[in-house]
Amino acid sequence: MDGETGIWRIEDWEWREGGVEMALSRVSDMGTPSLPADPGRSNPPLDVEAGVTMLKAFELPWDGIGTGDSAQIFAAASSPSAGWPGAALFVDQGDGQLLRIGSTGRARAVIGQVASALPPAAPEIFDRQNSIEVDLVDASAILLGASMVQIAAGANRALIGEEILQFTNAEALGDGKWRLSGLLRGRGGTEAAIDNHSANEGFVLLNGEATSLDPNLVGDTPASRIAAIGLGEEEPVLSDIACRGIGKRPLSPVHASWQRDSGGTLHLSWTRRARGAWSWADGVDVPLNEETESYIISLEANEVRLAMWATAVPELAITAAEQSAIGASLETGTFIIRQQGKFALSDGLALKLTN
Repeated sequence: MDGETGIWRIEDWEWREGGVEMALSRVSDMGTPSLPADPGRSNPPLDVEAGVTMLKAFELPWDGIGTGDSAQIFAAASSPSAGWPGAALFVDQGDGQLLRIGSTGRARAVIGQVASALPPAAPEIFDRQNSIEVDLVDASAILLGASMVQIAAGANRALIGEEILQFTNAEALGDGKWRLSGLLRGRGGTEAAIDNHSANEGFVLLNGEATSLDPNLVGDTPASRIAAIGLGEEEPVLSDIACRGIGKRPLSPVHASWQRDSGGTLHLSWTRRARGAWSWADGVDVPLNEETESYIISLEANEVRLAMWATAVPELAITAAEQSAIGASLETGTFIIRQQGKFALSDGLALKLTN
């Protein structure tokens, strides 16, 4: 240190815009008396490279524990090198400043990327047709198959892009590459992402090895990104937060249907789902897990909203007079049904009148 004498210990450091800011404490230079001692045996660590850091940040659906008022955000970090010592974690809330929020630890998460876009499939049935090839960052990592009993208990959950899926078969292709098949798609209410895949998407095995982040430190800014800095980095490694907001967003309704009664009234109905309610208990209804039950229904055509209704029950009646006022758009448009939760609207459930 310029202008200072003695020996100083680095107690803490933080990456700032203009450089690295360090907190130092002086170490006594008085020394200690020389006493005879056994020098012991040196056990130097293996001479391996620290390795670069690879990072995937994501938010998961609410697991049903607690109140569900806080987001569950994670950072999964890994490296191709077995000598990777972990990395410090930061958040960039959109202003370019890096705020320290923790560290990864030395354990390498199972992450990678897919070789090609995962084709679409129905989330209601077992996908026996499609498979996906995954290139893992850590070539020594192993993926295992799972029985349907294990799948039902939550085994082999993975995040690809913004879709959570499960796989029953894992075939090793060599050099860290795996082929996954026997898929259950759109898990955790992520069915809206099934049709939005692309090549080279991120892959994260949701096996509990990711680092949990404090949502209060991460903040609610949609532009927030997570950064990692390890010994192998000259610049921070940045990752957007996949599935942002999914933990507080209600699941979209399902099983929409319609019918007209003898008086010409149009009746729409649907079945609600609830975030955090993943078990299917016999004899009871799915818990609401929101302050009130509320739905927003809109009639849309060519991305234009033609009409809108609100209801507190999972059904809507549109009288013959209301239908006449709407006109032909009633038949050509599409009803979009969303549940209104405490924090956000759900994704929309589409319903079109067909003969």
